[in-house]
Amino acid sequence: MSGNDVNIIGINVAGIASKMHAFDKVLFDIHPSVFILQETKRKTYAPKMSAKNLLNYQVFELRREKAREEGGKGLNGGGLAVGALHDLKPVLVRQGDDNV
Repeated sequence: MSGNDVNIIGINVAGIASKMHAFDKVLFDIHPSVFILQETKRKTYAPKMSAKNLLNYQVFELRREKAREEGGKGLNGGGLAVGALHDLKPVLVRQGDDNV
C-alpha cells in the first residue's frame, strides 16, 4: 500500500463487546484508514470502546438511545462506530439519532 492509498473496512460485528481482542488484531494486521462497524449493540452507559490499536483512530459512535416505549427502535440492537486514522483529520459534522 502506498502513502496515498485509503483502505476501508466494514464489518457487521453483531455485538463488539466480546470481540474487541479480535478487532484489535484486525486493526493491527490490516491497519485500515477507515473502519465502519455495524450492529455494535453497545449500551448507552457502556464505557468508550477500548483497544490498544484504537488509539490511532478518531472514533465516532452512535448508540441507540430510545427504548421502544419511548418511540425508538429499542436499546438492545443497532449501534454504529466509524473510525478514521488521525492523519486523515476526521471531523464529525453532525451526530445522528435513532432515526438516522
